[in-house]
Amino acid sequence: RDEFKDFVLLACSIVVASTIHGYFYRYDHNNPDNFDLLHTDTDFSKYSILSASPCNRIVFCANISGYVIAFSPENKFEPVKWKAQNQKIQQLICPATCPNIASNSPIYLLTNGSATSSSAEMQWFSVTIDETNMNIDVTHKLTLQLPGNFIPVCACTQYSNTTTILILGSRTGALALFKVDNTTPPIIPTNVSEVPDLPSAPLAIVRRAHGLDTVTNVLVSHAQSGEQTHAVEFMSAGRDGVFCRWRASRNDNGVDWSLECVSRTRLTKGWLEKLVVVEGAVLVCGFYDKKFFVQDQAKGHEVLIVFFVKGLV
Repeated sequence: RDEFKDFVLLACSIVVASTIHGYFYRYDHNNPDNFDLLHTDTDFSKYSILSASPCNRIVFCANISGYVIAFSPENKFEPVKWKAQNQKIQQLICPATCPNIASNSPIYLLTNGSATSSSAEMQWFSVTIDETNMNIDVTHKLTLQLPGNFIPVCACTQYSNTTTILILGSRTGALALFKVDNTTPPIIPTNVSEVPDLPSAPLAIVRRAHGLDTVTNVLVSHAQSGEQTHAVEFMSAGRDGVFCRWRASRNDNGVDWSLECVSRTRLTKGWLEKLVVVEGAVLVCGFYDKKFFVQDQAKGHEVLIVFFVKGLV
């Protein structure tokens, strides 16, 4: 007898799920009679966690031994497996990308082996899809040294040809900024213990960006133009019901970075959960008073409200 262990939603009707015996299935609600078997690996029995890339072209799965496998939900390329941590992986985070980023830009993955620790390291990987040979390449970007009392829950990136900026949001309302050099020769991560670089501390950190409430979502406002990344504009939402716009920029010395809150607006007495950009409009999704709402941030009115009424099916 097999049982489902974890799942990830790829579209309104498509789900990829893992089982306790190491099977990976794809289910399409439009074809409810079939579960398509995508892959089998007994190393992912008993314990597995799933995450999907923002473009939904890759699904990642991690196990209790620190391994990660990447596979296509459409079976377009062979799965790739590598040692990402030297311990149980408790978190997989695929950072959100800005809405108009190029389709050939790398896909990033963050792995964390200590999701409840007050201070830990995360591994940052880059995944590129080779459309010609229909395979994927995985390289190690950076080892992140998380600050104390910082448990990451969301992330976003700003990519340019020379650098990539990573913004992390934490469970305790803090934001942290990291940077990696894209011109450095990549490292193929057959085993993370072979990675030679030392952990990289954040370039900037802001405590209580959303009080002590969780930062639920961060999202870069627009794609970077040019070769260099000197400033990044991004948005954040939190369980304190506040929507913020931020600007991360280099200081006058050209080395240090700072995080500045450009605007701060309380949108609800409830909490905000997701930021979505549709045709240039920023939509803020949240919960308040037994309802789910979607609000147009610029116009300030709700475009969708779903009430939760007890007793109705």
